[in-house]
Amino acid sequence: MFAGVLFNLGGFLFALGVLHPLIRLEVVSTIALVVLAAFTCRMRWIGAVERYWSRLARRGALTLAAIFLLPLVLRAVLLISYPPPAPFLHDEFGNILLADTFAHWRVANPTHSFWIHFETFHVVQHPLYFSFRPPVPGLFLALFKPLTGSMWGGVCIGMGLMCAAFLWMLRGWFPPRWALLGALLATMQIGVLSYWMNSYWGGQWAALGGALLLGGLGRLLRYPRAVDAVLMAIGGGLVINTRPFEGGVVALTAAAILLARFVQGATPNRRALWRAVFPGVIAGGLILVAMLYYNFRLTGNPLELPYQLGVQAYNWAPALAWQSPGPPKYYNHDVMRRCFQEWEIVDYRKWKATPLAETLLDRLAETWQFFVRPALSLALLAFPWVVFRDRRIRPLLWICLVMVPVTLVSVWYNPHYIAPAAAAFYGILIQGMRHLRVWSRRGSPYWAAMARVIPVSCALTLGVAMAMDLTGARVPPNFRGWCGRYQELRARAEISARVSSLAGGHLILVRYRPDHNYFAEWVYNDADIDRAKIVWAREMDPARNAALMNYFHGRKAWLLEADLNPPRLS
Repeated sequence: MFAGVLFNLGGFLFALGVLHPLIRLEVVSTIALVVLAAFTCRMRWIGAVERYWSRLARRGALTLAAIFLLPLVLRAVLLISYPPPAPFLHDEFGNILLADTFAHWRVANPTHSFWIHFETFHVVQHPLYFSFRPPVPGLFLALFKPLTGSMWGGVCIGMGLMCAAFLWMLRGWFPPRWALLGALLATMQIGVLSYWMNSYWGGQWAALGGALLLGGLGRLLRYPRAVDAVLMAIGGGLVINTRPFEGGVVALTAAAILLARFVQGATPNRRALWRAVFPGVIAGGLILVAMLYYNFRLTGNPLELPYQLGVQAYNWAPALAWQSPGPPKYYNHDVMRRCFQEWEIVDYRKWKATPLAETLLDRLAETWQFFVRPALSLALLAFPWVVFRDRRIRPLLWICLVMVPVTLVSVWYNPHYIAPAAAAFYGILIQGMRHLRVWSRRGSPYWAAMARVIPVSCALTLGVAMAMDLTGARVPPNFRGWCGRYQELRARAEISARVSSLAGGHLILVRYRPDHNYFAEWVYNDADIDRAKIVWAREMDPARNAALMNYFHGRKAWLLEADLNPPRLS
Protein backbone atom coordinates (compact mmCIF):
# COMPACT_ATOMS: atom_id res chain seq x y z
CA MET A 1 0.00 0.00 0.00
CA PHE A 2 2.80 2.39 0.94
CA ALA A 3 4.53 1.62 -2.37
CA GLY A 4 1.30 2.36 -4.24
CA VAL A 5 0.94 5.72 -2.51
CA LEU A 6 4.54 6.59 -3.40
CA PHE A 7 3.95 5.53 -7.01
CA ASN A 8 0.83 7.70 -7.34
CA LEU A 9 2.55 10.64 -5.64
CA GLY A 10 5.51 10.26 -8.00
CA GLY A 11 3.21 10.20 -11.01
CA PHE A 12 1.43 13.32 -9.76
CA LEU A 13 4.70 15.20 -9.26
CA PHE A 14 5.91 14.14 -12.71
CA ALA A 15 2.69 15.37 -14.33
CA LEU A 16 2.99 18.59 -12.36
CA GLY A 17 6.50 19.07 -13.67
CA VAL A 18 5.52 18.87 -17.35
CA LEU A 19 2.59 21.25 -17.03
CA HIS A 20 2.77 24.95 -17.78
CA PRO A 21 4.10 26.99 -14.80
CA LEU A 22 0.80 28.80 -14.29
CA ILE A 23 -1.10 25.52 -14.47
CA ARG A 24 1.21 24.15 -11.78
CA LEU A 25 0.55 27.27 -9.72
CA GLU A 26 -3.20 26.72 -10.09
CA VAL A 27 -2.86 23.08 -8.99
CA VAL A 28 -0.93 24.07 -5.87
CA SER A 29 -3.17 27.04 -5.05
CA THR A 30 -6.31 24.95 -5.50
CA ILE A 31 -5.04 22.27 -3.12
CA ALA A 32 -3.98 24.90 -0.57
CA LEU A 33 -7.32 26.70 -0.82
CA VAL A 34 -9.25 23.45 -0.39
CA VAL A 35 -7.33 22.76 2.83
CA LEU A 36 -7.89 26.34 4.02
CA ALA A 37 -11.58 26.25 3.13
CA ALA A 38 -12.02 23.07 5.16
CA PHE A 39 -11.16 25.07 8.30
CA THR A 40 -13.20 28.16 7.43
CA CYS A 41 -16.33 26.65 5.87
CA ARG A 42 -18.50 27.36 8.95
CA MET A 43 -17.67 31.06 9.23
CA ARG A 44 -20.75 33.30 9.11
CA TRP A 45 -19.29 35.93 6.81
CA ILE A 46 -19.18 33.39 3.99
CA GLY A 47 -22.95 33.03 4.11
CA ALA A 48 -23.34 36.82 4.08
CA VAL A 49 -21.19 37.08 0.97
CA GLU A 50 -23.24 34.42 -0.80
CA ARG A 51 -26.52 36.16 0.11
CA TYR A 52 -25.18 39.42 -1.34
CA TRP A 53 -24.10 37.56 -4.47
CA SER A 54 -27.62 36.16 -4.88
CA ARG A 55 -29.17 39.63 -4.58
CA LEU A 56 -26.67 41.03 -7.09
CA ALA A 57 -27.33 38.22 -9.57
CA ARG A 58 -31.05 39.08 -9.68
CA ARG A 59 -30.24 42.53 -11.11
CA GLY A 60 -30.33 41.39 -14.72
CA ALA A 61 -29.38 44.50 -16.70
CA LEU A 62 -26.66 45.52 -14.24
CA THR A 63 -24.94 42.13 -14.26
CA LEU A 64 -25.13 41.87 -18.05
CA ALA A 65 -23.43 45.26 -18.37
CA ALA A 66 -20.81 44.35 -15.78
CA ILE A 67 -19.94 41.05 -17.44
CA PHE A 68 -19.74 42.80 -20.82
CA LEU A 69 -17.31 45.41 -19.47
CA LEU A 70 -15.18 43.15 -17.27
CA PRO A 71 -12.94 41.56 -19.98
CA LEU A 72 -12.57 44.92 -21.73
CA VAL A 73 -11.45 46.68 -18.53
CA LEU A 74 -9.03 43.92 -17.50
CA ARG A 75 -7.46 43.80 -20.97
CA ALA A 76 -7.23 47.61 -21.06
CA VAL A 77 -5.19 47.48 -17.84
CA LEU A 78 -2.68 45.24 -19.60
CA LEU A 79 -2.16 47.67 -22.48
CA ILE A 80 0.66 49.22 -20.43
CA SER A 81 2.92 46.28 -21.19
CA TYR A 82 0.90 43.97 -23.47
CA PRO A 83 -0.01 45.98 -26.60
CA PRO A 84 -2.78 45.14 -29.05
CA PRO A 85 -1.81 42.04 -31.03
CA ALA A 86 -0.35 42.16 -34.51
CA PRO A 87 -1.95 39.62 -36.87
CA PHE A 88 0.28 36.61 -37.31
CA LEU A 89 -1.42 33.63 -38.91
CA HIS A 90 -2.95 33.34 -42.37
CA ASP A 91 -6.44 33.02 -40.89
CA GLU A 92 -6.11 36.35 -39.09
CA PHE A 93 -5.07 38.25 -42.20
CA GLY A 94 -7.92 36.58 -44.06
CA ASN A 95 -10.44 37.87 -41.52
CA ILE A 96 -8.95 41.37 -41.72
CA LEU A 97 -9.19 41.41 -45.54
CA LEU A 98 -12.78 40.22 -45.23
CA ALA A 99 -13.54 43.09 -42.83
CA ASP A 100 -11.92 45.63 -45.14
CA THR A 101 -13.96 44.30 -48.06
CA PHE A 102 -17.20 44.63 -46.10
CA ALA A 103 -16.15 48.12 -45.00
CA HIS A 104 -16.12 49.05 -48.71
CA TRP A 105 -19.75 47.86 -48.90
CA ARG A 106 -19.03 44.86 -51.10
CA VAL A 107 -18.50 41.12 -50.67
CA ALA A 108 -15.66 40.78 -53.19
CA ASN A 109 -13.17 42.95 -55.05
CA PRO A 110 -12.16 43.00 -58.73
CA THR A 111 -9.08 40.99 -59.61
CA HIS A 112 -5.95 43.10 -59.92
CA SER A 113 -4.04 42.94 -63.19
CA PHE A 114 -0.85 42.09 -61.26
CA TRP A 115 -2.58 39.64 -58.93
CA ILE A 116 0.20 37.06 -59.21
CA HIS A 117 2.46 39.35 -57.12
CA PHE A 118 -0.25 39.56 -54.42
CA GLU A 119 -1.17 35.87 -54.27
CA THR A 120 -1.23 34.66 -50.67
CA PHE A 121 -2.85 32.30 -48.17
CA HIS A 122 -6.61 32.23 -47.49
CA VAL A 123 -7.22 34.63 -50.37
CA VAL A 124 -8.68 33.93 -53.81
CA GLN A 125 -7.27 36.28 -56.48
CA HIS A 126 -9.37 35.44 -59.54
CA PRO A 127 -11.98 35.56 -60.96
CA LEU A 128 -12.60 37.83 -57.96
CA TYR A 129 -10.29 39.01 -55.19
CA PHE A 130 -11.62 38.05 -51.74
CA SER A 131 -10.85 36.21 -48.53
CA PHE A 132 -12.52 32.82 -48.41
CA ARG A 133 -12.79 32.83 -44.61
CA PRO A 134 -16.33 32.42 -43.15
CA PRO A 135 -18.03 35.83 -43.16
CA VAL A 136 -19.09 36.49 -39.55
CA PRO A 137 -15.70 37.45 -37.99
CA GLY A 138 -14.95 39.87 -40.82
CA LEU A 139 -18.48 41.27 -40.71
CA PHE A 140 -18.26 42.16 -37.02
CA LEU A 141 -14.71 43.52 -37.31
CA ALA A 142 -15.97 45.85 -40.04
CA LEU A 143 -19.03 46.79 -37.99
CA PHE A 144 -17.15 47.75 -34.83
CA LYS A 145 -14.01 49.30 -36.34
CA PRO A 146 -15.67 52.73 -36.80
CA LEU A 147 -16.66 52.70 -33.11
CA THR A 148 -13.20 51.84 -31.78
CA GLY A 149 -10.82 53.05 -34.47
CA SER A 150 -9.08 49.69 -34.91
CA MET A 151 -9.77 46.12 -35.98
CA TRP A 152 -8.74 44.88 -32.55
CA GLY A 153 -11.43 47.05 -30.97
CA GLY A 154 -13.95 44.80 -32.71
CA VAL A 155 -12.22 41.76 -31.19
CA CYS A 156 -12.55 43.28 -27.70
CA ILE A 157 -16.20 44.19 -28.13
CA GLY A 158 -16.81 40.66 -29.39
CA MET A 159 -15.30 39.21 -26.21
CA GLY A 160 -17.52 41.43 -24.08
CA LEU A 161 -20.59 40.39 -26.04
CA MET A 162 -19.57 36.73 -25.75
CA CYS A 163 -19.26 36.91 -21.95
CA ALA A 164 -22.60 38.72 -21.66
CA ALA A 165 -24.21 36.12 -23.95
CA PHE A 166 -22.84 33.38 -21.69
CA LEU A 167 -24.65 35.01 -18.76
CA TRP A 168 -27.87 35.29 -20.75
CA MET A 169 -27.58 31.67 -21.89
CA LEU A 170 -26.90 30.30 -18.41
CA ARG A 171 -29.91 32.18 -17.02
CA GLY A 172 -32.03 30.05 -19.33
CA TRP A 173 -30.84 26.90 -17.55
CA PHE A 174 -29.82 27.88 -14.00
CA PRO A 175 -30.83 30.18 -11.12
CA PRO A 176 -29.41 33.72 -11.45
CA ARG A 177 -26.58 33.35 -8.90
CA TRP A 178 -25.23 30.25 -10.63
CA ALA A 179 -25.59 31.82 -14.07
CA LEU A 180 -23.60 34.86 -12.95
CA LEU A 181 -20.90 32.63 -11.44
CA GLY A 182 -20.63 30.64 -14.68
CA ALA A 183 -20.25 33.79 -16.78
CA LEU A 184 -17.63 35.13 -14.38
CA LEU A 185 -15.64 31.89 -14.54
CA ALA A 186 -15.76 31.90 -18.35
CA THR A 187 -14.57 35.51 -18.37
CA MET A 188 -11.61 34.68 -16.15
CA GLN A 189 -10.71 31.52 -18.06
CA ILE A 190 -10.96 32.65 -21.68
CA GLY A 191 -12.06 36.29 -21.71
CA VAL A 192 -8.81 38.16 -21.03
CA LEU A 193 -5.61 36.26 -21.77
CA SER A 194 -6.72 33.63 -24.26
CA TYR A 195 -5.94 33.91 -27.95
CA TRP A 196 -9.63 34.63 -28.55
CA MET A 197 -9.01 38.08 -27.08
CA ASN A 198 -5.45 38.47 -28.35
CA SER A 199 -5.70 37.49 -32.01
CA TYR A 200 -8.04 37.93 -34.96
CA TRP A 201 -9.13 34.31 -35.31
CA GLY A 202 -12.69 34.94 -34.16
CA GLY A 203 -13.39 32.22 -31.61
CA GLN A 204 -15.60 34.62 -29.64
CA TRP A 205 -18.11 34.98 -32.48
CA ALA A 206 -18.71 31.23 -32.67
CA ALA A 207 -19.03 31.09 -28.87
CA LEU A 208 -21.41 34.08 -28.92
CA GLY A 209 -23.58 32.35 -31.51
CA GLY A 210 -23.54 29.12 -29.53
CA ALA A 211 -24.63 30.97 -26.38
CA LEU A 212 -27.57 32.60 -28.20
CA LEU A 213 -28.51 29.25 -29.73
CA LEU A 214 -28.45 27.33 -26.45
CA GLY A 215 -29.94 30.16 -24.39
CA GLY A 216 -32.90 30.29 -26.76
CA LEU A 217 -33.22 26.50 -26.62
CA GLY A 218 -33.32 26.47 -22.81
CA ARG A 219 -36.04 29.11 -22.70
CA LEU A 220 -38.15 27.57 -25.45
CA LEU A 221 -38.22 24.27 -23.58
CA ARG A 222 -39.75 25.99 -20.55
CA TYR A 223 -41.53 29.26 -21.40
CA PRO A 224 -41.80 29.64 -25.20
CA ARG A 225 -41.45 33.21 -26.48
CA ALA A 226 -40.98 34.46 -30.03
CA VAL A 227 -37.97 36.61 -29.11
CA ASP A 228 -36.11 33.56 -27.82
CA ALA A 229 -36.80 31.64 -31.03
CA VAL A 230 -35.49 34.56 -33.09
CA LEU A 231 -32.34 34.78 -30.95
CA MET A 232 -31.89 31.03 -31.31
CA ALA A 233 -32.09 31.40 -35.10
CA ILE A 234 -29.58 34.27 -35.04
CA GLY A 235 -27.26 32.14 -32.91
CA GLY A 236 -27.53 29.31 -35.40
CA GLY A 237 -26.65 31.68 -38.23
CA LEU A 238 -23.61 32.96 -36.33
CA VAL A 239 -22.16 29.53 -35.58
CA ILE A 240 -22.71 28.20 -39.09
CA ASN A 241 -21.10 31.27 -40.66
CA THR A 242 -18.13 31.20 -38.29
CA ARG A 243 -17.40 27.46 -38.02
CA PRO A 244 -19.52 25.86 -40.76
CA PHE A 245 -18.85 22.21 -39.87
CA GLU A 246 -18.78 22.35 -36.06
CA GLY A 247 -21.41 25.09 -35.91
CA GLY A 248 -23.67 23.14 -38.23
CA VAL A 249 -23.42 20.07 -36.00
CA VAL A 250 -24.31 22.11 -32.89
CA ALA A 251 -27.19 23.90 -34.63
CA LEU A 252 -28.65 20.65 -35.99
CA THR A 253 -28.33 18.97 -32.59
CA ALA A 254 -30.15 21.85 -30.87
CA ALA A 255 -32.89 21.82 -33.53
CA ALA A 256 -33.26 18.03 -33.16
CA ILE A 257 -33.61 18.35 -29.37
CA LEU A 258 -36.32 21.00 -29.76
CA LEU A 259 -38.16 18.94 -32.38
CA ALA A 260 -37.97 15.78 -30.26
CA ARG A 261 -39.40 17.58 -27.23
CA PHE A 262 -42.20 18.98 -29.40
CA VAL A 263 -43.08 15.59 -30.89
CA GLN A 264 -42.97 13.89 -27.49
CA GLY A 265 -45.16 16.58 -25.97
CA ALA A 266 -42.55 17.11 -23.25
CA THR A 267 -42.86 20.92 -23.39
CA PRO A 268 -45.32 22.80 -21.17
CA ASN A 269 -47.49 24.01 -24.05
CA ARG A 270 -47.05 22.66 -27.58
CA ARG A 271 -49.32 25.27 -29.16
CA ALA A 272 -47.47 28.10 -27.44
CA LEU A 273 -44.18 26.56 -28.53
CA TRP A 274 -45.28 26.45 -32.17
CA ARG A 275 -46.44 30.09 -32.05
CA ALA A 276 -43.09 31.07 -30.56
CA VAL A 277 -40.97 29.00 -32.94
CA PHE A 278 -42.66 30.27 -36.11
CA PRO A 279 -40.96 33.73 -36.01
CA GLY A 280 -37.66 31.93 -35.43
CA VAL A 281 -38.27 29.82 -38.52
CA ILE A 282 -38.87 33.01 -40.52
CA ALA A 283 -35.67 34.55 -39.15
CA GLY A 284 -33.73 31.38 -39.94
CA GLY A 285 -35.11 31.39 -43.48
CA LEU A 286 -33.96 34.97 -44.03
CA ILE A 287 -30.48 34.09 -42.77
CA LEU A 288 -30.39 31.09 -45.11
CA VAL A 289 -31.35 33.27 -48.09
CA ALA A 290 -28.56 35.72 -47.20
CA MET A 291 -26.06 32.84 -46.97
CA LEU A 292 -27.09 31.45 -50.36
CA TYR A 293 -26.83 34.88 -51.96
CA TYR A 294 -23.38 35.43 -50.43
CA ASN A 295 -22.19 32.07 -51.76
CA PHE A 296 -23.60 32.82 -55.20
CA ARG A 297 -21.86 36.19 -55.41
CA LEU A 298 -18.47 34.65 -54.59
CA THR A 299 -18.56 31.18 -56.11
CA GLY A 300 -21.38 31.34 -58.68
CA ASN A 301 -23.09 28.43 -56.86
CA PRO A 302 -25.46 29.10 -53.90
CA LEU A 303 -24.57 25.71 -52.40
CA GLU A 304 -20.78 26.10 -52.64
CA LEU A 305 -19.05 27.89 -49.76
CA PRO A 306 -16.24 30.34 -50.58
CA TYR A 307 -14.05 28.24 -48.31
CA GLN A 308 -14.63 25.23 -50.57
CA LEU A 309 -13.58 27.26 -53.60
CA GLY A 310 -10.38 28.39 -51.87
CA VAL A 311 -9.52 24.89 -50.71
CA GLN A 312 -10.03 23.49 -54.20
CA ALA A 313 -7.69 26.14 -55.60
CA TYR A 314 -4.82 25.75 -53.13
CA ASN A 315 -5.07 22.98 -50.54
CA TRP A 316 -3.83 19.48 -51.14
CA ALA A 317 -4.62 17.74 -47.84
CA PRO A 318 -8.30 17.36 -46.84
CA ALA A 319 -9.70 18.79 -43.62
CA LEU A 320 -12.06 15.94 -42.63
CA ALA A 321 -11.54 12.22 -42.11
CA TRP A 322 -13.77 10.96 -44.92
CA GLN A 323 -12.13 13.17 -47.54
CA SER A 324 -9.16 12.13 -49.65
CA PRO A 325 -6.15 14.19 -50.76
CA GLY A 326 -6.58 15.71 -54.17
CA PRO A 327 -3.88 15.89 -56.81
CA PRO A 328 -0.92 18.20 -56.06
CA LYS A 329 -1.60 21.76 -57.14
CA TYR A 330 0.61 24.13 -59.12
CA TYR A 331 1.83 27.13 -57.14
CA ASN A 332 3.29 30.34 -58.48
CA HIS A 333 5.38 30.94 -55.35
CA ASP A 334 7.73 28.56 -53.57
CA VAL A 335 6.65 29.63 -50.08
CA MET A 336 3.07 28.56 -50.82
CA ARG A 337 4.19 25.29 -52.41
CA ARG A 338 6.27 24.45 -49.34
CA CYS A 339 3.40 25.22 -46.96
CA PHE A 340 0.88 23.02 -48.73
CA GLN A 341 3.16 20.23 -49.98
CA GLU A 342 5.62 20.01 -47.08
CA TRP A 343 3.75 21.00 -43.93
CA GLU A 344 0.07 20.42 -44.68
CA ILE A 345 0.23 17.01 -46.36
CA VAL A 346 2.86 15.77 -43.88
CA ASP A 347 0.66 16.86 -40.98
CA TYR A 348 -2.32 15.10 -42.56
CA ARG A 349 -0.40 11.84 -42.98
CA LYS A 350 0.84 12.07 -39.40
CA TRP A 351 -2.77 12.48 -38.20
CA LYS A 352 -3.87 9.49 -40.28
CA ALA A 353 -1.14 7.33 -38.72
CA THR A 354 -1.91 8.38 -35.14
CA PRO A 355 -4.11 5.95 -33.14
CA LEU A 356 -7.60 7.26 -32.50
CA ALA A 357 -7.22 6.98 -28.72
CA GLU A 358 -4.05 9.07 -28.78
CA THR A 359 -5.74 11.75 -30.89
CA LEU A 360 -8.69 11.82 -28.49
CA LEU A 361 -6.46 12.18 -25.42
CA ASP A 362 -4.39 14.92 -27.03
CA ARG A 363 -7.45 16.94 -27.98
CA LEU A 364 -9.17 16.41 -24.65
CA ALA A 365 -6.00 17.63 -22.93
CA GLU A 366 -5.87 20.74 -25.11
CA THR A 367 -9.55 21.40 -24.50
CA TRP A 368 -9.07 20.94 -20.76
CA GLN A 369 -6.13 23.35 -20.62
CA PHE A 370 -8.03 26.04 -22.52
CA PHE A 371 -11.54 25.86 -21.03
CA VAL A 372 -11.19 24.14 -17.64
CA ARG A 373 -7.73 23.86 -16.04
CA PRO A 374 -7.16 22.58 -12.46
CA ALA A 375 -9.56 24.67 -10.38
CA LEU A 376 -12.65 24.03 -12.49
CA SER A 377 -11.70 20.34 -12.61
CA LEU A 378 -13.11 20.09 -9.07
CA ALA A 379 -16.57 20.51 -10.60
CA LEU A 380 -15.96 17.37 -12.69
CA LEU A 381 -16.06 15.28 -9.51
CA ALA A 382 -19.84 15.37 -9.88
CA PHE A 383 -19.83 14.57 -13.61
CA PRO A 384 -21.43 11.08 -13.18
CA TRP A 385 -24.36 12.69 -11.33
CA VAL A 386 -24.71 15.28 -14.10
CA VAL A 387 -24.80 12.51 -16.70
CA PHE A 388 -27.22 10.10 -15.05
CA ARG A 389 -29.48 12.25 -12.87
CA ASP A 390 -29.97 15.70 -14.38
CA ARG A 391 -32.57 15.34 -17.11
CA ARG A 392 -33.34 19.05 -17.39
CA ILE A 393 -29.85 20.05 -18.52
CA ARG A 394 -29.31 16.91 -20.57
CA PRO A 395 -29.52 18.93 -23.83
CA LEU A 396 -26.31 20.71 -22.79
CA LEU A 397 -24.70 17.34 -22.20
CA TRP A 398 -25.73 16.18 -25.68
CA ILE A 399 -24.18 19.31 -27.18
CA CYS A 400 -20.91 18.56 -25.39
CA LEU A 401 -20.95 14.89 -26.36
CA VAL A 402 -21.45 15.52 -30.07
CA MET A 403 -18.27 17.60 -30.00
CA VAL A 404 -16.20 14.49 -29.24
CA PRO A 405 -16.59 12.82 -32.66
CA VAL A 406 -16.44 16.25 -34.29
CA THR A 407 -12.94 16.80 -32.90
CA LEU A 408 -11.86 13.32 -34.00
CA VAL A 409 -12.90 13.61 -37.64
CA SER A 410 -11.14 16.96 -38.07
CA VAL A 411 -7.53 16.72 -39.23
CA TRP A 412 -6.49 19.87 -37.37
CA TYR A 413 -7.75 21.10 -34.03
CA ASN A 414 -7.71 24.30 -31.99
CA PRO A 415 -10.06 25.25 -29.13
CA HIS A 416 -11.97 27.76 -31.27
CA TYR A 417 -13.09 24.88 -33.50
CA ILE A 418 -15.51 23.80 -30.78
CA ALA A 419 -16.37 27.34 -29.68
CA PRO A 420 -20.07 26.84 -30.62
CA ALA A 421 -20.30 24.47 -27.62
CA ALA A 422 -18.25 26.60 -25.19
CA ALA A 423 -21.29 27.89 -23.28
CA ALA A 424 -22.54 24.30 -22.86
CA PHE A 425 -19.15 23.32 -21.34
CA TYR A 426 -19.51 25.95 -18.66
CA GLY A 427 -23.12 24.94 -18.07
CA ILE A 428 -22.00 21.38 -17.32
CA LEU A 429 -19.29 22.67 -14.95
CA ILE A 430 -21.77 24.89 -13.12
CA GLN A 431 -24.12 21.94 -12.68
CA GLY A 432 -21.23 19.99 -11.18
CA MET A 433 -20.63 22.81 -8.69
CA ARG A 434 -24.32 22.76 -7.78
CA HIS A 435 -24.01 19.06 -6.96
CA LEU A 436 -21.12 19.84 -4.62
CA ARG A 437 -23.40 22.24 -2.75
CA VAL A 438 -26.19 19.64 -2.58
CA TRP A 439 -23.77 17.10 -1.11
CA SER A 440 -22.78 19.70 1.47
CA ARG A 441 -26.37 20.23 2.59
CA ARG A 442 -26.84 16.48 2.94
CA GLY A 443 -23.79 15.94 5.10
CA SER A 444 -20.31 17.35 5.24
CA PRO A 445 -19.96 21.13 4.68
CA TYR A 446 -16.57 20.58 3.04
CA TRP A 447 -18.13 19.98 -0.38
CA ALA A 448 -19.48 23.54 -0.33
CA ALA A 449 -16.03 24.75 0.65
CA MET A 450 -14.61 22.97 -2.38
CA ALA A 451 -17.13 24.70 -4.65
CA ARG A 452 -16.18 28.09 -3.17
CA VAL A 453 -12.51 27.42 -3.88
CA ILE A 454 -13.04 27.24 -7.65
CA PRO A 455 -13.67 30.94 -8.43
CA VAL A 456 -11.02 32.05 -5.91
CA SER A 457 -8.34 29.87 -7.50
CA CYS A 458 -9.32 30.97 -11.03
CA ALA A 459 -9.11 34.62 -9.97
CA LEU A 460 -5.73 34.04 -8.33
CA THR A 461 -4.27 32.46 -11.48
CA LEU A 462 -5.60 35.28 -13.65
CA GLY A 463 -4.21 37.86 -11.23
CA VAL A 464 -0.75 36.29 -11.25
CA ALA A 465 -0.74 36.09 -15.07
CA MET A 466 -1.77 39.75 -15.35
CA ALA A 467 0.88 40.75 -12.81
CA MET A 468 3.52 38.92 -14.84
CA ASP A 469 2.50 40.88 -17.93
CA LEU A 470 2.45 44.20 -16.10
CA THR A 471 5.92 43.63 -14.64
CA GLY A 472 7.42 42.58 -17.96
CA ALA A 473 7.76 38.88 -17.11
CA ARG A 474 5.96 37.54 -20.16
CA VAL A 475 3.54 34.69 -19.67
CA PRO A 476 4.89 31.66 -21.60
CA PRO A 477 2.96 31.10 -24.85
CA ASN A 478 1.00 27.93 -24.26
CA PHE A 479 -0.97 29.45 -21.38
CA ARG A 480 -2.65 31.87 -23.76
CA GLY A 481 -2.61 29.54 -26.72
CA TRP A 482 -1.31 30.73 -30.07
CA CYS A 483 -1.49 34.38 -29.10
CA GLY A 484 1.71 33.95 -27.10
CA ARG A 485 3.50 34.32 -30.45
CA TYR A 486 2.10 37.78 -31.06
CA GLN A 487 5.60 39.30 -31.21
CA GLU A 488 6.79 37.10 -34.08
CA LEU A 489 5.38 39.26 -36.84
CA ARG A 490 5.19 42.56 -34.97
CA ALA A 491 8.02 43.71 -37.24
CA ARG A 492 5.50 43.84 -40.09
CA ALA A 493 3.20 46.11 -38.10
CA GLU A 494 6.12 48.33 -37.08
CA ILE A 495 7.43 48.66 -40.65
CA SER A 496 3.92 49.30 -41.91
CA ALA A 497 3.45 52.10 -39.36
CA ARG A 498 6.83 53.64 -40.20
CA VAL A 499 6.27 53.63 -43.95
CA SER A 500 2.68 54.86 -43.58
CA SER A 501 3.97 57.95 -41.78
CA LEU A 502 5.90 58.97 -44.91
CA ALA A 503 4.34 61.08 -47.63
CA GLY A 504 2.88 59.49 -50.75
CA GLY A 505 2.14 55.90 -51.65
CA HIS A 506 4.54 52.99 -51.28
CA LEU A 507 5.24 49.64 -52.93
CA ILE A 508 7.10 47.05 -50.83
CA LEU A 509 8.62 44.07 -52.65
CA VAL A 510 9.08 41.21 -50.17
CA ARG A 511 12.07 38.89 -50.58
CA TYR A 512 12.15 35.53 -48.78
CA ARG A 513 14.96 33.05 -48.31
CA PRO A 514 14.33 29.46 -49.47
CA ASP A 515 13.88 28.36 -45.84
CA HIS A 516 11.42 31.13 -44.93
CA ASN A 517 8.84 30.28 -42.25
CA TYR A 518 5.70 30.02 -44.35
CA PHE A 519 3.50 30.83 -41.34
CA ALA A 520 5.13 34.28 -41.04
CA GLU A 521 3.57 35.71 -44.19
CA TRP A 522 4.11 39.41 -45.04
CA VAL A 523 2.20 39.75 -48.31
CA TYR A 524 -1.34 40.80 -47.45
CA ASN A 525 -3.12 43.80 -48.92
CA ASP A 526 -6.16 45.98 -48.45
CA ALA A 527 -9.38 45.34 -50.32
CA ASP A 528 -8.70 48.27 -52.69
CA ILE A 529 -5.07 47.64 -53.61
CA ASP A 530 -4.57 50.60 -55.95
CA ARG A 531 -5.77 53.10 -53.33
CA ALA A 532 -3.92 51.56 -50.40
CA LYS A 533 -1.18 53.55 -48.67
CA ILE A 534 1.12 50.50 -48.84
CA VAL A 535 1.04 47.74 -51.45
CA TRP A 536 2.80 44.53 -50.40
CA ALA A 537 4.03 42.36 -53.29
CA ARG A 538 6.13 39.25 -53.75
CA GLU A 539 9.47 39.72 -55.43
CA MET A 540 9.56 37.69 -58.65
CA ASP A 541 11.83 37.72 -61.71
CA PRO A 542 13.34 41.08 -62.84
CA ALA A 543 10.99 41.50 -65.81
CA ARG A 544 7.84 41.05 -63.72
CA ASN A 545 9.23 43.25 -60.95
CA ALA A 546 9.94 46.00 -63.48
CA ALA A 547 6.42 45.74 -64.93
CA LEU A 548 4.92 45.96 -61.43
CA MET A 549 7.02 49.02 -60.51
CA ASN A 550 6.10 50.64 -63.81
CA TYR A 551 2.42 50.11 -63.03
CA PHE A 552 2.92 51.72 -59.60
CA HIS A 553 5.30 54.37 -60.95
CA GLY A 554 3.82 57.05 -58.71
CA ARG A 555 4.81 55.13 -55.57
CA LYS A 556 8.12 54.87 -53.79
CA ALA A 557 9.47 51.32 -54.21
CA TRP A 558 11.09 49.43 -51.34
CA LEU A 559 12.80 46.07 -50.99
CA LEU A 560 12.07 44.17 -47.77
CA GLU A 561 14.43 41.34 -46.86
CA ALA A 562 12.08 39.61 -44.43
CA ASP A 563 14.41 36.87 -43.17
CA LEU A 564 17.21 39.09 -41.93
CA ASN A 565 17.33 39.74 -38.21
CA PRO A 566 15.96 42.34 -37.94
CA PRO A 567 14.17 42.54 -41.30
CA ARG A 568 15.81 45.12 -43.58
CA LEU A 569 13.86 47.68 -45.61
CA SER A 570 15.80 49.53 -48.31
